[in-house]
Amino acid sequence: MSKVPVVVTLFLTIAAGGALLAAQGPGRGGTPTDANGECPAGMTEVRPGNCQAPSQPPPSIVDYRPISTLVTEQHPVPKAKYPVIDIHGHPGNLATAEGITRVVTAMDALNIKVLVSADNQSGSRL
Repeated sequence: MSKVPVVVTLFLTIAAGGALLAAQGPGRGGTPTDANGECPAGMTEVRPGNCQAPSQPPPSIVDYRPISTLVTEQHPVPKAKYPVIDIHGHPGNLATAEGITRVVTAMDALNIKVLVSADNQSGSRL
């Protein structure tokens, strides 16, 4: 078998594919961009000079539920080994005795010995 027919067949196949794309126009089945190169409203440029409307509605951040693909060993640390000083905390309501008791109880459970409240409370408000 000669190599000439194979080369000719390959050339004709490529030429036919190019002719098909040219027949579809510069947008290749989509809507062409305007004179400024912009897509019409509601469309996105998927290829240079080719705009198409999305096939699906845009995702909503409310529906976003990423699934972690990270696979690693877990080593939960329920309590600090050594006493901790938290220099910037927002413990919440420290205006009542119950609020202070709640914060101190949580600090003791986590081995936090000092907590600097960054809630801008001082003087009589504290």
